[in-house]
Amino acid sequence: RPRRPPPRHHPSPSFTNNASLADSSASNSSIQRHEGGSGHTGLGNSGNTCYLNCILQCLSNTTPLVEYFITGSYVDDLIRGKGELPNAFAALVMDMWLGDCLYIYPDEVKRVLGKMHAAFSDGTQQDAHELLLFFLNILHNDLKKVSTGLDQYSSTLRNAETSVIAKLFQGQLSNVKVCLSCFHKSSQTETFLSLSLPMPPDSRCSIQDCLRLFFKEEILSSSDQPYCSFCGRKRDQSESIQMLKAPDIIIIHLKRFESDDHGNRKLTSTVSFPLEDLDLSQYTTTPSAQHLKYHLYAVVNHTGSLDSGHYTAYCKNPVTQRWHEFNDMKVTDICEQKIQSPATINSFPYSCLQSILALRQLIHV
Repeated sequence: RPRRPPPRHHPSPSFTNNASLADSSASNSSIQRHEGGSGHTGLGNSGNTCYLNCILQCLSNTTPLVEYFITGSYVDDLIRGKGELPNAFAALVMDMWLGDCLYIYPDEVKRVLGKMHAAFSDGTQQDAHELLLFFLNILHNDLKKVSTGLDQYSSTLRNAETSVIAKLFQGQLSNVKVCLSCFHKSSQTETFLSLSLPMPPDSRCSIQDCLRLFFKEEILSSSDQPYCSFCGRKRDQSESIQMLKAPDIIIIHLKRFESDDHGNRKLTSTVSFPLEDLDLSQYTTTPSAQHLKYHLYAVVNHTGSLDSGHYTAYCKNPVTQRWHEFNDMKVTDICEQKIQSPATINSFPYSCLQSILALRQLIHV
């Protein structure tokens, strides 16, 4: 349990201006002006909850999201009759940033999640990526509202729902098929909160290798032939994925677990990746995204086997710009070389440096 009892009440945050936490390089960062918090608070493990703790630490270092909850802005967006998870998460990040504890237990967040899904209440290890998507979707559903100003990517949708989650994490992909007989082109658009990337069979690869594999054009033939409405029959077709809209913060998930004729196994390939300037411009169709680059700010690690193991997180503090390892209640400083070295990296959220939002606010989260 916490070595010091967590604070039960926090003074309402007061700000000298409306500067966004997204501009965490500025000296007047909202978090930085709160004298009590440092963002170095560990999270106690109440029994196989490391998968939850690592995700909470990554979200706690996502500065636009933290500012939204710490300032109480989320209250105005709550859907009537909902809000258990947003309220629990807001109380948690307040304790993590404004409290004076070395570590705390996220019991209320865990209780609410267990109430919403039995898998998160039975004390067994769960998949961190699945939890992250579940967590973000619940926040979105509790905070969503009808958008009045639709951009070019949602202009065909009516009553488009938006939320702080959609604004920060949601992107759009287009699945394009071209008939190789009549060259009719069809496309299907879908939104995403994370990209789950396949891994090449090599023992060593780069994140760009994984991205190229994900966006690679494929030929659908033989038993995989799709139906062509113009030809009136099944035809060989090319299929490719394009990014229509890149999110401000992109979550990349590595598919380290695969199934084959011999059963399930974990891929332990070493994946290299840059800490800064991950360029995704070649995968997007947006003209304004010619120099779409991202900076890394959080990493989820998994050590162990397919059936058991342990999750930890590496996060870059938005105030000090220093990296820390979060291993449940233990928080330690780490060097950048360690972040890039392990073969255990499971997913990493990047913050967009040169999107429209970043060009205005210069995000460094």
